[in-house]
Amino acid sequence: MILTREYAGIFELPGLTDIDGFEAGSPGGSHSAPNQGPASVTEISLPELTTAGYFSITNAVRLETILLPKLKLAGGKGGSRGLSIHLTAARTLSLPSLEKVEGYVQFEGEFDV
Repeated sequence: MILTREYAGIFELPGLTDIDGFEAGSPGGSHSAPNQGPASVTEISLPELTTAGYFSITNAVRLETILLPKLKLAGGKGGSRGLSIHLTAARTLSLPSLEKVEGYVQFEGEFDV
């Protein structure tokens, strides 16, 4: 699942429990990739998500809150997998159930955890 720069506001999928991959934002956009660039999402809430093949957020400049209260496993499905959150605006990051990351782990930014 990819949130492009056109998506604005709160993103919530209350019934989603497992996803191969989630990506919001990207390093930048160009004429050949017009949907890439800073994402305008302000909150990501996936309250039932327990497993993600990869979870990546980059350059989501308006994102303030990331809620993944039941996420237990990130990665583990082969390839370039793991957990990467690279932000400047986020202040709230909630991963209270995270038990295992298979692959990479990268957090960058100032968070109230």
